[in-house]
Amino acid sequence: MDLVHIGYKIDATGIQEANKQVDALLSKTDKLNRTNVKVGGTGFSQTTKSVKDTSSSLDRMIERQKTLSSLLPYMDKSMANLSSTFWMASKEVNSFNKYLDVLDNKKAILDQKKQAEALAQAQAKAAETARLAEQKANTERVRALQLEQAKTKYIQQGFSTTSAGQLASLEIGGASISDIQKRAALS
Repeated sequence: MDLVHIGYKIDATGIQEANKQVDALLSKTDKLNRTNVKVGGTGFSQTTKSVKDTSSSLDRMIERQKTLSSLLPYMDKSMANLSSTFWMASKEVNSFNKYLDVLDNKKAILDQKKQAEALAQAQAKAAETARLAEQKANTERVRALQLEQAKTKYIQQGFSTTSAGQLASLEIGGASISDIQKRAALS
């Protein structure tokens, strides 16, 4: 146990133990890195997974030691250790909360996509309805124009306005010429 005396007594046994654990983990990762790791057809081998797990636990340990060393000047070792543990746990909770936020955003995006698709379908239906209404209006305008032309033709032939209207209606309605002639003879 090393004690340093600078007006305060500082016990460094916790840091020494952590350094030993870090050194042990580093030696394990070096040993694993030196072995031949074969990659299978569908994923990494178990050895590769353990290297990744070891390096992530090593990162967590280093992060914990950094927080512990930053807290030691302000509190005793046990309180700093506890605070460091809580800080690391809260960091993981924040990461999890961010993950949940991303999932909520994804759900909101999917909902907006569904709404946009429904709106596009409604617009397409409204456009088709408007097209059909315009087509019907054009058909009625053409029929009215044909009716006026036929009526004018019969008026020029000497029929009364009423008779010309009736004959024009028969003609536009698709009646045969013989029916129109019979009707004209009656007028």
